Amino acid sequence: MKLEPVRRLDEALGYPSTEVKGVVHIAGTNGKGTVCHKISRALSRSGLKTGLFVSPHVSNFRERFRIDGKMIDEDILQRHLLNVFGEADRFDIPVSFFELVTMTAFLHFAESKTDMIVLEAGLGGRLDATNIVQNVALSIITSVGLEHTRVLGNTVEEITREKAGIIKPGIPVLIGRQVPRKVVIDLAQGLGSSVLELDAGLSICQENDTLARKAVESVGCDPSLVYKDEFPDCRFENVNLSNGMKAILDVAHNPSALDYLFGLVEAKYFVRGICENNERRICLVFALSASKDHQECLNVISKYQHLFHCISFTKSNTTRALEPQVLTQSIQESFADKWNDQIEFRQDGSVTEAIRSSLANGRGKEQIILVCGSIFMMTEAKLALNIIEAIDVDTIQHKVKI
Repeated sequence: MKLEPVRRLDEALGYPSTEVKGVVHIAGTNGKGTVCHKISRALSRSGLKTGLFVSPHVSNFRERFRIDGKMIDEDILQRHLLNVFGEADRFDIPVSFFELVTMTAFLHFAESKTDMIVLEAGLGGRLDATNIVQNVALSIITSVGLEHTRVLGNTVEEITREKAGIIKPGIPVLIGRQVPRKVVIDLAQGLGSSVLELDAGLSICQENDTLARKAVESVGCDPSLVYKDEFPDCRFENVNLSNGMKAILDVAHNPSALDYLFGLVEAKYFVRGICENNERRICLVFALSASKDHQECLNVISKYQHLFHCISFTKSNTTRALEPQVLTQSIQESFADKWNDQIEFRQDGSVTEAIRSSLANGRGKEQIILVCGSIFMMTEAKLALNIIEAIDVDTIQHKVKI
C-alpha cells in the first residue's frame, strides 16, 4: 500500500481532492459506517450540502456516493467512471479498485460543490486512498481492534498508528473509548492537533451517537440534529415480514461487533420481555469471509447461545467466502462441550437456502431471523426475504465487477 499511484491519478484528473472542503474523515474498526451516516444526515439537516462516501456497498454500487442522502445518478456515475478509468489507463497508473472508486467520489463531490463531506477510510488510514484529502475539518477514530493484521500490524497499538495516520497537522481528532488514547495523543501532539475524547460509561450504541454529536458540534452545527435510532442499511436493520415474523440484518463480522449486536438484540427483545417467557425465538443465519477470525466469532456466538433455537452456517456468493463446513467443523472440534443441546445446527449451501429453511421452521409470529456476518451475504438475504432493492444497470455492473 502506498499513496503515490492515487496521487498521480488525482493530478491527471485535475486535483479534485483539493477542491472538496469541510471534510470529516473517519477511520476505525467498528462503528465508522454508523457514525458516518449519523453525521452526514445531521449536517444535511443543518442546511449544508453534504457528501457521503462509504464502502463497501450492500446491494447497489451507487450507495457509496450520496449527497444529502441521495445516491449518485446513474448517468453521472458512468461519466465519472469512464473519466477515472480512462485517465488511469492513459497514464498507465497502477491503481487499485478502491483508489479508482475514491477518485470517483472526489470528482462527484467537487463537481457538485458540496459544503461538507463525510469520508470513510477504507483500510487503515495512513496509506488509505482517502488520505490524500487536504481540506479536513475533523478526523475521527471510532474504535480499534485486531483486523487486517497482515497489512496493518499485529497489535492494537500498531493498528492504531495506522488509523491515526489520517490526523492532519493542527486539525482536531475525536476518538472513541475503544481507541488506545496514549498512542493517539502522542501522535497528535507531534502534529499540533488537539484530541477530543468521550466520557466514560457509555454503551457502544451511546458511544456512536455521542461521537456523531461531538463531531457535528465541533464543525459548528447543532448536535441535537443527530438522531438516536437512525442506522444505515444492514446495521441493526429491522424488517417486519409479511408472515408476521421479523428479520434483523447486520454486517457484524468480527468478535467485538458481534458482541455488540447480540447484546443489543438481547436488550431489545429479551430483557424487555418482548419474547414470551424469554423463550428462544431467534434463528441465526451466519456467514463470514475466509479472512476473518472465525474461532473468536464462534466464541461470541457461544456466549449468547441462550438466544438461539437454531443456527445456520452458510456462505455468501463470493470467492472470499468461508465454507460453512469450516464453521461446523470448528464447533465439533473446539466447541462441542459448550453448546446447549436445544440448539439445532444447520449447514446450508447458500444464504437463500438458509433463510428459506428458517422461514419454514420458524416458531410462530415471534420468530426472529437474525442474518449477520459478511456484507457480501446481504444482497442475497434481502432478495430471499423479498426486500426490494435498487440494482445497478448493466454498464455499471460491468465497470465495477471485481
